Amino acid sequence: MLRALQEAESALTQYAHDLDENARLRTARDRSREAAGLQTRLARGGAVSSLEVLDVERTLASAEAALAASNTKLASDRVRIFLALGGGWGGQCALILSKPPPCDRQVLNK
Repeated sequence: MLRALQEAESALTQYAHDLDENARLRTARDRSREAAGLQTRLARGGAVSSLEVLDVERTLASAEAALAASNTKLASDRVRIFLALGGGWGGQCALILSKPPPCDRQVLNK
């Protein structure tokens, strides 16, 4: 019983930490998006070079990738909390977690 409480507390603590990190990454992504928009407008007016636009777009892509990774970590944290609180006793949960979902080629081709 004590171990279960420790696992639940650990999972919740990690989730809270990851939520804070996700909020920070979301803010960074939003700022990068604003900067990319500004640089694009400036480039149209000839005030900045295409290289500067590419650099800010690279920064935006990096921020979006970091946020996507953080969102994935939050989803994993939620599963960990669910399991720590006693979910998944049916035996299928381990099977679901160990096997990735099938890839839908129709969605990827759009």
